[in-house]
Amino acid sequence: MTSYIKLAWLAGCSTPDSKTSAGAGYLLSLAGAVEEMRSDLDLYDDNLSDVVVEIVDGCIPIYDYELWSAFVDLGGWEVDYDPGLVSLECPSTLAAAAMFTIGESLVYAILQEGEKE
Repeated sequence: MTSYIKLAWLAGCSTPDSKTSAGAGYLLSLAGAVEEMRSDLDLYDDNLSDVVVEIVDGCIPIYDYELWSAFVDLGGWEVDYDPGLVSLECPSTLAAAAMFTIGESLVYAILQEGEKE
């Protein structure tokens, strides 16, 4: 299994505080989800972006405390996220948009790294 430090580097985000922190948990859950789906990726060649979205959506923390903890742990305020994903009525959408961007970057990086092997 890849270390959470390498995963943070691949995702282009801050390194989590520890291997048990919320950010490390998020990165490790993404890596695990990619590994689970890797054998089925050939079935989704035409819709790889749909698979990436499915993986990332399934790993983003759903509870506010976990979401904001991961956001802070991974330096989510430094992420260039899609402003269309943010609702001014719900501040947590900002954290979710940043986590989605980090997750998407990581999943594509893991898949690209797997192609090199």
